[in-house]
Amino acid sequence: MAVNNPGFNKMLYANVINLTPGTLTVDITKDGYIIHALNENFAKGLDGFILEKLVLKLEEKK
Repeated sequence: MAVNNPGFNKMLYANVINLTPGTLTVDITKDGYIIHALNENFAKGLDGFILEKLVLKLEEKK
């Protein structure tokens, strides 16, 4: 099932980030997210995050 609602998908990914240990989504902006991480290693863990790819896949049209 494709969910073609970018606003919903951005909110969904922000909540996924909140579930990642050591990270918190502070705000969603037009260009991305403002994320607080307890240390640099937690922030680096978000680069290439598999759940980001899965949320982006929701936007693909079938």
